[in-house]
Amino acid sequence: MKKRYSIIASLFLVFLNSILFSGCSGKDSLSAFRSEVLSENWKMQPTNKLTGMDESLISENGFDTKSWYDAIVPGTVMGALSTNKVIEDPTFGINMKNVDPILFQQPWWFRSTFKLSADDLKRDVSLRFNGICYRADLWG
Repeated sequence: MKKRYSIIASLFLVFLNSILFSGCSGKDSLSAFRSEVLSENWKMQPTNKLTGMDESLISENGFDTKSWYDAIVPGTVMGALSTNKVIEDPTFGINMKNVDPILFQQPWWFRSTFKLSADDLKRDVSLRFNGICYRADLWG
């Protein structure tokens, strides 16, 4: 009886191992999921410079952002304006008192692009925004 139990237990362990390790064979090289970190090639523009424009066009390929400011994400509008020499460095001396608060009383558009491969169209792609402060409307 013990011998029969031992054989059944051994067969069960072999069966269990074959099931567990078959998922690790690497036969399917295309993962069903990919993560894209959007931390480069950002541009920004205040909404008042886009008045009258169909906002859905901003997310289209080929949208012209040549007149937009370069932006770093994560970052702030104030930081990008300082980097682009629109305002003087607000952390230096008393420069902060010269910053016009009207610049920050409107929403700003941030835009970046990334590439998807043909294989990406077959999987879920998670977009990672490492810089949204507290609120955003995302267009795709």
